[in-house]
Amino acid sequence: MQIYAKRFGAIVANTKVKLSGGFIATALVAGMLLAGASGAAAQNATTTTCQSQWDDSPASEYCTTSLLLQVGSVVTNPADADCDISATCSITFTHGTNGASSTTLKPSVSLAVFVMDDVDELDICVKETTDASGTVSYSAALRTACRANEYTSTQTTTGQFHD
Repeated sequence: MQIYAKRFGAIVANTKVKLSGGFIATALVAGMLLAGASGAAAQNATTTTCQSQWDDSPASEYCTTSLLLQVGSVVTNPADADCDISATCSITFTHGTNGASSTTLKPSVSLAVFVMDDVDELDICVKETTDASGTVSYSAALRTACRANEYTSTQTTTGQFHD
């Protein structure tokens, strides 16, 4: 009887090993499935790229990029992802009495670094300056937000700029 009990105990121990081994295998498979799911989520997170942000910006309508480089990982730390941009832009608008005049400005940026989350806000900001003799001049810059004395690309190109 004792031999049978030992064998029985051995069988029970062996069954426990099999059950725990099965549990470990099940846990590994579940972990791989979860990793695959999080990998898919990570892949979806990477759909936000410098290119997609640039395409959503008002400036992209007026600019040609010669370099659009993503630096940093969107997946590991989205706040640290930057976009290095070199672009040449051209914006034309009418102004003056009855829109009789037209001006084309060509702001550009050479390897400017922007936080990726700001790239979709890039716009061409136009500033109108009048000197002491009454001569009006215009300048433009690529910015994530136009300043108080500047006009957005939409404001500049929609209808006549100024009388």
